[in-house]
Amino acid sequence: MICNAVYNVRMRLRIGIALALTSLAGCAQLLGIDQTSGTTAPAPYTLRITQVFDGATVVDQPLDLTGQSATWYVLDATTGTLDPYPGAIVDGAWTVQLPAEPVIVEYTAPDVPTPTPHILAVTARDLVVREFFYGDPSPAPAPAGASFMLDVTLPTAIAAGETFRLIAAGAWTTHDLVSGSEVPAMGSTITSTVPYASFADIVGYTVPAITAADDVLLLRYVAGQLTGILAVPAFDQVATPPQPVTGAMTAVAADQTFTAAISPMTDSARYAAAQPAMTSFQVGWEVDAATGPNTTSGIGITLVNGTPQLTDTAITASYGNPFTTAPNWPVLVDYNTTTYRTYMIGMTTPVGFAAGLYTYTNDAAGQTLDLPAGLPTLVSLDKQALASDGMTITLPSGQPVELGFTADRTANSSYVFQIGEITVGGSGAVRTPIADAWSSTPDIVVPPALFVSGHSYVVRAVCLSGGLPNVASGDYLTSMYPVSIGYLDSALFTVN
Repeated sequence: MICNAVYNVRMRLRIGIALALTSLAGCAQLLGIDQTSGTTAPAPYTLRITQVFDGATVVDQPLDLTGQSATWYVLDATTGTLDPYPGAIVDGAWTVQLPAEPVIVEYTAPDVPTPTPHILAVTARDLVVREFFYGDPSPAPAPAGASFMLDVTLPTAIAAGETFRLIAAGAWTTHDLVSGSEVPAMGSTITSTVPYASFADIVGYTVPAITAADDVLLLRYVAGQLTGILAVPAFDQVATPPQPVTGAMTAVAADQTFTAAISPMTDSARYAAAQPAMTSFQVGWEVDAATGPNTTSGIGITLVNGTPQLTDTAITASYGNPFTTAPNWPVLVDYNTTTYRTYMIGMTTPVGFAAGLYTYTNDAAGQTLDLPAGLPTLVSLDKQALASDGMTITLPSGQPVELGFTADRTANSSYVFQIGEITVGGSGAVRTPIADAWSSTPDIVVPPALFVSGHSYVVRAVCLSGGLPNVASGDYLTSMYPVSIGYLDSALFTVN
């Protein structure tokens, strides 16, 4: 499954934090701004982060907080501003004593590829959250000049339309062999040299070195279905000599069946309410062998995929899963729909935006993939609707900024706002993540410093249904399937 790092169309979320935010209406009492009486100090607020690495195996470990920060914000009932209270590091967690209940906490972490502030609406005193990484805990740079030398015998002769892929699961790098040079047009052997410099990083990071902890595979596909596999013995990558990929590829028998009811026509109709208007509806499904089924990362080895017609009512897919022993990777099903729109900046620079609905679930037969997450339909900034690209928004100086949105379904487990800045350079429009904010309601306040006058932004609003079973107790680390996600990019706007 191929995806990029931060703003990919399918938006592989780092499932993490979803906390309650009380409406600003009612000010101090509704926000819990009450001084603590008596002489006993109240319990402190704490925030602990666990790093989750989704490599060939899933590795959890505490995050070293050195060089990072966490700040709780309390609403000043007199001025309406957010008063900051920085946390101190105690026993591997941030901790802080507060005079009243906080509205939000903002923290930093060593995100890859771009460090981004994280904000969450606060109700629980003790929080444990995740910092998610694709790959291994200590990646090293790829050695210059590294390559693979292929000498592989196939179980059947090469046929038209087949593709071959080298992939390092764990390092998450991949290369599709080039027909005619790296793969012959006919015959039943592949003999070629493939430079590692031709590999791409699946999730948009810098291409790392492959280690013995990774699983390197040569895969064979026809019409989106895995039909052959060759596992390369474990190795630590070096510049020279070339790493051998030798032996006989094993055929993968399509001895498993997945069935599910779908309604692309119904799914498509939901996007009609989105503002700004979206076009170019697309739908697809995929069955994968997933390395980390409880990480909700949505990344793995494609076993079979397909593109339904708008009038289809069911998916029936045959596939084989060679990953049942070592490694033992469970099967994950991804059903997804997406729409797009394009806006021209200055009549010369196109910038693309998206909306989507998708679900990750297991491969139990007879499911109905009805995309239960809400689809955001209109995003607002300080109660100003972001309905038309190219808007100018005036924000009050120094005051917290309220983000909100409406959705077509309201029974969601949590909500996210991803703020991105849009800039135009020599390579076109670039979207840079500014912050993400999580809440248990479709609104949240954020510090005003996130928005700079004269700069242009887009806010991606997200609904999540499922995925986080223990948020009520402050546990935003544990996650599981199924999870459904709906998202919408707001109108592009410039802050005045």
